[in-house]
Amino acid sequence: MMLDVLTARNIKKTYSSGYRAVNGVSISIKKGECVGLIGESGSGKSTLARCLLMLEKLEEGEIFLYDKPLHLMKKREIRKVRHHMQAVFQNPSAAINPKLKIMDSLMEVLDTHPEITPVYIQDVREDRERCAARLMEMVGLPKRYLYCYPHELSGGQKQRVSIARAISIEPSIIILDEPTASLDVCTQQQILNLLKELQKQLNLSYLFISHDLSTVYFLSERIFVMKEGVFLDSFYKDELFSLQRHPYTKKLISLFES
Repeated sequence: MMLDVLTARNIKKTYSSGYRAVNGVSISIKKGECVGLIGESGSGKSTLARCLLMLEKLEEGEIFLYDKPLHLMKKREIRKVRHHMQAVFQNPSAAINPKLKIMDSLMEVLDTHPEITPVYIQDVREDRERCAARLMEMVGLPKRYLYCYPHELSGGQKQRVSIARAISIEPSIIILDEPTASLDVCTQQQILNLLKELQKQLNLSYLFISHDLSTVYFLSERIFVMKEGVFLDSFYKDELFSLQRHPYTKKLISLFES
């Protein structure tokens, strides 16, 4: 039986305006599994992602990273385990410091955690440049970009840097929040192929969040459908076209097929 890397139960989040963005959802993700989360804009997907990353204070609910109860931890304790949970967001330009060279942004997390040595950089860990070059190679970028600034890279190249930074400390799970939404169609597919390849190669766990059913279907093994803060449907990928699907899921399928 595969171990649950991340487990969330009855997550609720209401903002000061009174708007409840997440209303009692539960989800679990196993080692090496990609779980997809789909829903329209405003459905609560990104708020849930921020809750899972403990960037938002929970109104109610429990979150476990393996057997560690994140919801019971103080901020200092969360900081000690947060490296196990990495994230890649929609806008790579906003995720990378424009004043830093790519190598410094890429190595930021590893520099902060000198005690961490993933097996795939073990032989180069003590050489900062070679270590950064190895990570760049893993996401299909040449070494020459290490000494560039973010504005010198394309959107797709910057997203590859974000992915390289996310895998740099061998996280237990990566939360991918609309990671291809700001990219052109060709680059989107390249990034999806890269994510799939890395998942297989490194046995990564993903929560892949998107408003686009085709990308969720391509990458995920299980799919959750979210609307107005709740999960309306959940199923394995090969059950997508089952007659038992929720009417809202069928609506998304009709857009997917058109």
